[in-house]
Amino acid sequence: MRIKKILQGAVLTTLAVTWMGASSISADAATIPDNDIKVDTAAQEMTVKTNANDTEVLFAVGTYKKNTVKVSVWDVYDVTASKDVKIDLSKLNNTKDNYVVVKTENTDPTYIKIPASSKGQRLIFNAGTNALTIDLKTNSKNPSGRWEYRTSYGDWQELSTTDNKATGVFKDYQYQGASLYVRAAATTDSAIKASSDKVSDAAIKNPTEEQKSILYVAGSLPGKETKLNIAKQANGPSIAADYVKRTIKFKRGSQYRVLTESADGSYKVTTDITTAPSGAQDMLQFLNGASSGVIEARIAAKESGKGKVASKWATLKISKPDIIDVTTSESSTITTSSALTPVEGITIQGIANTRTQAYSGKIKVENSTGYDIVVTIEGATKTTKVRTGKSTNITAGTGKKVSIAKAGNRKTTTWLGENVCIGKVE
Repeated sequence: MRIKKILQGAVLTTLAVTWMGASSISADAATIPDNDIKVDTAAQEMTVKTNANDTEVLFAVGTYKKNTVKVSVWDVYDVTASKDVKIDLSKLNNTKDNYVVVKTENTDPTYIKIPASSKGQRLIFNAGTNALTIDLKTNSKNPSGRWEYRTSYGDWQELSTTDNKATGVFKDYQYQGASLYVRAAATTDSAIKASSDKVSDAAIKNPTEEQKSILYVAGSLPGKETKLNIAKQANGPSIAADYVKRTIKFKRGSQYRVLTESADGSYKVTTDITTAPSGAQDMLQFLNGASSGVIEARIAAKESGKGKVASKWATLKISKPDIIDVTTSESSTITTSSALTPVEGITIQGIANTRTQAYSGKIKVENSTGYDIVVTIEGATKTTKVRTGKSTNITAGTGKKVSIAKAGNRKTTTWLGENVCIGKVE
């Protein structure tokens, strides 16, 4: 589109009797009908509908002072076959009132006020509760009453607020963190409306009522943008797993939940988010009767002050450990006279005193199963590990029950198995 700049002053004096005479209102000319001027403040664009006799549309940004508008420069737009002339408004200062003037070579000027939008705002975001408070700067306002936001390269989206407050917002941006921009939204009505005020060309001294024009009012442009940095979630806390002891330990201040596997392979929450217990805990208690599952832990959100989002979830797979399938029971006896074989590859026998041949108080456990085992003596404070291919002598008093279990392994992440009683010392 061809745009011509025409300066008022000396040029205007020369052209005072021509169609550009902005310093007076002609007796036979009228302004462009107000419904033929649309100001789309969201798109930051004005559209002027012309008639068959118009060849050019003149547009200017004026300077307002005491009910007068001074125009120094006109932009001249050629009228094309569509008869609609579009004028870009994106260069206007959205934080102050703008006064624009539009006419054709056949009409008198139409004066339009585009009211100021927000001059800026302070954003108070609580990352723990996802609550946003928008605090307008002094002498600032939001004519539309609506707010919108965007990401660095995204489109503007409506931000639902009540009394400049939003709740439950921006959760999706906390996973990776984001830079968001918030502004007052433009008004949606593109029609211009006549006000009770009148203005005149500043070049006219002591204008008469006939030389004054109605001041129309359009909607407001979008407000000034304010940047809001959304912090990224911290990584989840470690879950200390002791496979040898079959225990887990949570970091202080953690929350946890448990998802267990169903028969169809799906997972469901069987323990909802709750405060994690302190100290080492037996892994089995978290399975809730299932064969396998996942423990998830995180650091809880902080809601006081500016708040802090909860951390990411850390995960730990858990599963029901193996139980050695034995052929003996707690009623079986361990003697010095013959070896007890609870399962193929494991033999247990009492050790006799070499002098008296009476029971010495110790048993001998031999393991050739291909896996390590742990032996537990009733009442003992410690267990004894017997590696595969090895034998070990263990103190066990008369009448004490003896239990065995598959040993846990940190490298293979194999949990300590469940104890099974294989007999008692006679």
